Amino acid sequence: MAETSPRSRLRRSADPPGYSIGRTFRDGFPDDPSLTRAQRLRIASWARALAPEALTVEQRALLESDRPPAPSAAKKKAEQLASYEGSPFWGFLEKSQQALVRNPGKHPDLPDGAGYPLGVGRLATLVGATPDKIRHWHNCGLLPARRSAGRHREFYAAAAMKAFYLNDLNRGGIALLRDLTEGRGAPLLLGISTVLYDRASAAPGPDQDLLWRAATDLEKVGAAFLTEK
Repeated sequence: MAETSPRSRLRRSADPPGYSIGRTFRDGFPDDPSLTRAQRLRIASWARALAPEALTVEQRALLESDRPPAPSAAKKKAEQLASYEGSPFWGFLEKSQQALVRNPGKHPDLPDGAGYPLGVGRLATLVGATPDKIRHWHNCGLLPARRSAGRHREFYAAAAMKAFYLNDLNRGGIALLRDLTEGRGAPLLLGISTVLYDRASAAPGPDQDLLWRAATDLEKVGAAFLTEK
């Protein structure tokens, strides 16, 4: 089966905008007549959400011929959480940092209009870190990146958001994240589980159930980390 066969799984990427079909990634949301009608409709709907003015004639015709019902509140919430601004990390950033994640070109030390993807040096400038820190965080699995055709790291908005967060952490916080990434976080996870069990005992009904389930899940994950050694 070809890598871009119509039977290949279609996946959307929010950062960078585009989609994968099989093992092939395509920037943006171009139409592909070789795909099934259902797949082409999904791609056209993604393109419309990103930039309605950029829709091709074929995509407009597809959407006109198949008017989907209005999205449910649950679907809207899911799409919001899928974006980097829906991440829990987003709330830890200052307003000025959020503005720079949205528009890196506003940084005084970056060229006017600079945008994603950012290389190691520009991401370091954006967040006030060193290039070595950016490489270290990426090598530890803490920063997502794509590789260019020349095998250079390319960072997008989700990585910039996390880099701001990591740069504000102390060494202890970075060490804990590294341990978790490398599968050495069993003691930390089991300790957090114990704290959550304790909090659950004094929490009101709905919160108690949430904390109890979270504590149980962390305990299982911590145990899994132990068995991997």
